[in-house]
Amino acid sequence: MENILGRAKRLGIKFEEGVEEHLDRLSELQLLLQDAERERVYLDSGGIDTTLQDEVIAKLEEEIHDLSKKIR
Repeated sequence: MENILGRAKRLGIKFEEGVEEHLDRLSELQLLLQDAERERVYLDSGGIDTTLQDEVIAKLEEEIHDLSKKIR
C-alpha cells in the first residue's frame, strides 16, 4: 500500500524540515498499524490468539497519538 506522505512529496508538497521527520515516522507507524490490524483480523477469524497483535496495536496507537501531539 502506498503511503499518503510519499504521494504528497512526489506531487511537490513541501513540509518544514523538523516536521517532515515526524511526518515520516508517523506515516510508518500508521502503515504498521494497518498491517497489525489486518493480521489480527485474519488470525482472529481462524480462532488463533491475537494477544501479540493486540499489544502491538495498543502501543502503536499510543505512539501515533503522542507523535501527532508533537506535530501539532
